Amino acid sequence: MNFLFTVVSFMLLNFAHKADVPFNEIEYAFLSKDAVSVSKLGNDKLMISLFDKESVYSNQQAALVLKDFFVKYPVTSFKFIFKGKENQEGTFAIASYESKNGNIRITFHFKKVDSLYKIVRMNFEKD
Repeated sequence: MNFLFTVVSFMLLNFAHKADVPFNEIEYAFLSKDAVSVSKLGNDKLMISLFDKESVYSNQQAALVLKDFFVKYPVTSFKFIFKGKENQEGTFAIASYESKNGNIRITFHFKKVDSLYKIVRMNFEKD
């Protein structure tokens, strides 16, 4: 009985740890073209490097930038192709974004804030 309790506890703790990085929420928001949801997953200030333009935005400003991006590059596919190892400082991930107007690689940089990972930077590069 103790063994079963230990195994179940380990699985729950391990699952909770992996759930800290909001990969599913990001994927759903990008597929739904939901700029507000993406920006809410970001830190108070979010650096966005969109091709040749880079700036730091508030969440509200980031939502406007992403909304414009979704209009110019309507999504046909979005998936994470690499997820970095999580640590106390943060982590990163790379996603493939496909659009009728071209394929884009998006690199996400996360910082751990309290117990959650927040997006602090997004780099958009044409493939």
